[in-house]
Amino acid sequence: MWETELAKILVIAAVAASPVGEILIAIPVGVALGMDPLVSYITALPSNMAPSALILSALDFFEKRYPSMSRYFARRGEGLVKRLGVRRVQAAIVIITPIAGVYAVSFSTKILGIDRRSSLIYQSIGVALYGLIEALLIYQGLSLPGRLS
Repeated sequence: MWETELAKILVIAAVAASPVGEILIAIPVGVALGMDPLVSYITALPSNMAPSALILSALDFFEKRYPSMSRYFARRGEGLVKRLGVRRVQAAIVIITPIAGVYAVSFSTKILGIDRRSSLIYQSIGVALYGLIEALLIYQGLSLPGRLS
């Protein structure tokens, strides 16, 4: 029994970490495998956020290695952040992350010049809220529209 449960958890984690699946697909996959929606959520959330941390760390390394290119992109993004305001950009990250995915949002926030810590915090909030709502709705027998529905 332990091996079966462990295999299900690994499948959920792999789907959540993939750019196509992420948390939108990982929770229903977990339910389809016979897991509780909340267990699927608890498994999928950190698995979904791990690639974001890796991408942002790699982009920080790239920024240090190629500072002139990074400044070019940062100047382009600063205008948008100034025009919209920091609070609106933060709200947009929370709203857009579950829909666009952590891969796209990680690159986008770096281009906008948002620091790694803030990006991870607001992405995590968006993914956590959406995943929790999705898990609760599935638990109640309802469904939540997503990218692939």
